[in-house]
Amino acid sequence: MHAAVAQSLLVRRPTVALPFVALSFAAHALVVIVAVVIGLFHRPPPINLDQKPIKASLVRLGKPRDKKLLPRKE
Repeated sequence: MHAAVAQSLLVRRPTVALPFVALSFAAHALVVIVAVVIGLFHRPPPINLDQKPIKASLVRLGKPRDKKLLPRKE
């Protein structure tokens, strides 16, 4: 091959990226499969929807407000 042809950008050169792309694809597929399998075997306990709700009330703590202050918007 002539030196000018060997340095041309139009000449197709052999690529070594295909094995790395295949290896990356296989590794990502393995990670996804492992995550799905772990998710299937380690499920959280089911939520009991028949529980009674906890009733809470807001209580003001501290000193009462000074009467000369502006009223609050509530």
